[in-house]
Amino acid sequence: SIPAVLFHRIRYYWYLPSLFAWRALTLSLSQKAQNHGVPPTATLALIFLICYLGRHFFHPGFEGPSTLVFVWNRLFAFGPFFAAGALMPFRQVWLRLITDLRVQLAGTLFFAVFHALLISLPHFRRWHVAGCFEPGSCEFHLMGGHFPRSALYAPYSFLGAVDDLALYAAMFVVTMSGIYMVGGVVALTTEHLPRLLALCAACGSRALLALVLHVPLVELAAWMKVEIMASQVPSHWRGPVLL
Repeated sequence: SIPAVLFHRIRYYWYLPSLFAWRALTLSLSQKAQNHGVPPTATLALIFLICYLGRHFFHPGFEGPSTLVFVWNRLFAFGPFFAAGALMPFRQVWLRLITDLRVQLAGTLFFAVFHALLISLPHFRRWHVAGCFEPGSCEFHLMGGHFPRSALYAPYSFLGAVDDLALYAAMFVVTMSGIYMVGGVVALTTEHLPRLLALCAACGSRALLALVLHVPLVELAAWMKVEIMASQVPSHWRGPVLL
């Protein structure tokens, strides 16, 4: 039926309801914590705990094409990233680090080495959804939202929480290295290419629109059988082409 099709397609715009929930949870908890003198680190730890409980709520039997699970997993999987960026003390520290030349160089080096390993080592690719060309051999699935099965469906346990923290730490390092690298590029282009920098900044101001509307491009790629065409590309070229 038409209502069923429309409800199914809501999954592709999961970011909008998740953004609303993240803002409501993070800002409300942060405000209450400040009123009672609770440090931001405690607020972040509480949000991590809430998201941990949410991520592991469903069991592996829910790996099917469920719109609810699709949105639910992403809501709790990416919630801690929003919380870490939204809490003011952390944001101030990051903004200061972005302008540090040493941090920019270190971030660029790490980003380059990470993606070199991603392209050259097949085993390394198993833990990165964008670099996994054969889903059956990887730790990911359609409902996962870029997170391994162990970070979504494992039973509640202390060791499971530690594994989740390790996963978040790894993703956080890669994300921040990319941000620091971009900060270095911005510092270089500020004086020499100001018009190009202004153009990129204007595009970035519309990032939310691009994020929401990227779905039609993904569907177009599916209709054009891009995955099948990529399978015809030699294995040593497939990684750079797709990435």
